Amino acid sequence: MKQVYSARDPLSANMLKALLNDRGIRAEVQGEQLFPLQGEIPLVSPTVWVADEDVESARTVAAEFGRQSPVTAAPGAATEEDARACPACHEEAAEPLGQRSCYTPMEQEERHPPPPALAQPLTLAQKAKRALVVSVVLVAVLGGYSAYRDHARREARRHVAFGVSHYNQGAWDAAIAAFTKAIETDAGNAEAYAWRGCAFHGKGDYPAALSDYDHAVQLDPKDVSYYVSRANLHLLQEDRDAATRDADLALRLDPSCSSAHLTRAAICEQAGDFGAAIEGYTHALAIDDQSPEAYDAYVRRGYAHLSQAHFDSALSDAEAALGISPTGTEACLLRACVRTDLGELALALADCTRAIRADRRMAEAYIRRAWLFGEQREFTKALADCDAALRITPDAVEARLCRARCLAQTGELEEARAEFKRVTEIRDDADYWLRAYAWARLGDFERALREGQAGQKRWPGNPWVCYSFTLIYSLRSQSHGDEPEPAKARQADLDLAFKHLEEAVRKGLRPYAPLRTSPDLEPLRADPRFERLLAKP
Repeated sequence: MKQVYSARDPLSANMLKALLNDRGIRAEVQGEQLFPLQGEIPLVSPTVWVADEDVESARTVAAEFGRQSPVTAAPGAATEEDARACPACHEEAAEPLGQRSCYTPMEQEERHPPPPALAQPLTLAQKAKRALVVSVVLVAVLGGYSAYRDHARREARRHVAFGVSHYNQGAWDAAIAAFTKAIETDAGNAEAYAWRGCAFHGKGDYPAALSDYDHAVQLDPKDVSYYVSRANLHLLQEDRDAATRDADLALRLDPSCSSAHLTRAAICEQAGDFGAAIEGYTHALAIDDQSPEAYDAYVRRGYAHLSQAHFDSALSDAEAALGISPTGTEACLLRACVRTDLGELALALADCTRAIRADRRMAEAYIRRAWLFGEQREFTKALADCDAALRITPDAVEARLCRARCLAQTGELEEARAEFKRVTEIRDDADYWLRAYAWARLGDFERALREGQAGQKRWPGNPWVCYSFTLIYSLRSQSHGDEPEPAKARQADLDLAFKHLEEAVRKGLRPYAPLRTSPDLEPLRADPRFERLLAKP
C-alpha cells in the first residue's frame, strides 16, 4: 500500500476515505489513534493509504478533495514525490503504518507514551483554546466537504439533463450511459436511477428497469412518480398484484396524482373490468383534462367504452384527445376503430391514413389500414400495408396474420400456409388467440385448441380468447368431409362455436361488423342463432 494524503485531523482523513470508497477505491486511515489532543498542535497527522494499483486514481480524488477543502491538509504534508516515503528512514513506505520496522522519534514516543501520572494537566485556558481550534477545523472541513458535494450534485444534474435529451429521442443506450455517469457522480441521486429505469424500460430490459426503480424508491420513498413508473412496468409484465400495490401506494401519498389514477384504471382494464377502468380514467380527467396525461386518459377511456359498445362515448373521447393533440396518432386510430365498428369504413381508412402521415414509423396504423383494405377486398393494398408494418416490426403477428388471410383469399395457398406457419412461431404471450387461429387455418385443430386453452388460462376474462374457440370450431366444421357421419360432427362443432361466441359477446366482444363479413364464420351466419345472438343488447 502507498500513502496518498496527509490530513490535518482524523475527520477529514475519514471523509476522504469514504469518498474513495464511494469511487470503488479501497482505502484505510492510519495514524488517527496517535492523534491525542494534548495541546493546540497534533503530534501526528492522520494519513490515507490505498493499494498500489489505485494510487493514481486515489491521488486525483485526493487532489480534488484538497482543492475543495484546503484546510484539511496537514501543515508540512507530504508532496506527491515524497508522500510515499517512510518518515523515519525515507524509504518507500510499502507497508501500512503499524507494520513498519522503523519509526521516527515522535512515533516511538507515541508507541510508548509516558505513564498517565506524568502527563501535565491542561489549564482551563488551554482547554478553551483547544476547543476553539477543534471547532474552527470542523467547520472548515465540513464546509469544504459540503462544497464538494454541491459540485457533485451539479455535475449529476447536468448528466441527467443530457440523458433526458437522449431519452426523448429514443436513443436508449446513450440515455443509459448519461444516467449512469450521473449515478457514478452522485450515488444518492434518486432521479438518475428513476430515469435510467425508464430508459431500460424503453429498451425492453425489464429486470434492469425494475432494479433501478427499486433503487429510486429506496432513496426517495416519498416521490409518487417512482411508484407509478414501477407499477406501469409490473402491469406490462402482467403482474397485476404488484402493479396494484404500487399504484395504491402512490395514491396514498398523493390522492390527486392523475398518473396514478391512470395506472390504476389500466390495471382494471387489463383484468377485464371495463366499468372500473372507465371510472378510474374519469377520475384522472377530473383532476387534469388538458395535459399529455389527459390525452392518454381520453384515448384509454375511449377504448374501454369501445369494449362495451359505447360507440358515442368512444367517439367523443377520440375527439377530445384530438382537441389536445390534433396530430395524435393514437387518437386517430381510436376514431378509426370506432368508425369501423359503425360500418363507416371510408372514414376509418381516412383516419388510418392521417395517423400514418403523422408518424410513418407507427406499425399499428399500417396494420389497422391493412385489415380495412382486406374487408373491402382490396388485397393488393392490404398486402402493401402488411409489408410496411413488417419492415417496422418484423414480429408484428397481426400483420403476418392479415397477410396470410389476404394471400389465402387471393388463391396463394402455399404462401398463405407459410405465413400462417410463421405466426405460430412467434412466441409472444399476448398472442395466444392469434396463434390458435393460425393453427386452425393450417388444419391442426388439436394444437389450435391447446393454444386457445393456454390463452384462456392466462386471461380468463378476455373475450378474444373465447372468440378464438369460435373460429376454431367454425373452421373445423368445414373439415368433416371424410368422416362416416360428417353432418353430425359438423353440427357438434357449430354448437360449440355458438357456445363460445355467446360467451365472448357476454364478456364484451366488439365490434360486430367484421363478424358479419368474415369468411371464417360463414357456416355460423347460415344459422338463425347468429343474428339472434348479435341482436342481444
